[in-house]
Amino acid sequence: MQVPRSVAAAAHRATVAGTVAAPGPRGPSRVAVEQNGAVQERHEVPEVQVTALWLPGAERATLRAAAHERLGGRVTRLCPACASVEHGRPHVRGRHVSLAYAPGVVLIASTTVPVGIDVEEGGELAWTRVEAVLKCTGEGLRRDPRDVGDDTAEGLSTQPLPLPAGWVGTVATAVPARLSWAARGAPSRTTTA
Repeated sequence: MQVPRSVAAAAHRATVAGTVAAPGPRGPSRVAVEQNGAVQERHEVPEVQVTALWLPGAERATLRAAAHERLGGRVTRLCPACASVEHGRPHVRGRHVSLAYAPGVVLIASTTVPVGIDVEEGGELAWTRVEAVLKCTGEGLRRDPRDVGDDTAEGLSTQPLPLPAGWVGTVATAVPARLSWAARGAPSRTTTA
């Protein structure tokens, strides 16, 4: 797809090492690339980095502190409904972040586009999807969870997470994203009866 000259000129001035990100409606999903003197647009798939920190027996405050330390920056919040910084979507150094807690574990999702994540022990995958979607849209429980539709209806992308047996989790992103998964101290995938 050829990019209009005005966009091409701006992209050329802003080019660093031949590429420049152009924000899409839900985050940076397009890139203008200069090749052989012509600027062309291509879609870039963002990466969502998900880390599970397993801390058996840890209180929620300990899990939160571990998550904030892992993120390596000041976690700020902004509510899309009321603009409060006391609650709402978390961000760290310009990246979208989502946190999910369950007994002894915190999941951290970080990416360049809006993101939501949820985890449950012995729960339903469908419920973790609903919670992840509501976090990603920024609506939270202001929206009736029964009204959450499929990915197409929501205009989002969801992926189940590779958790140990007995655990379920989902990550939702504003655009399709590559999943990068890491676990620290994860329990065994095998269970005993």
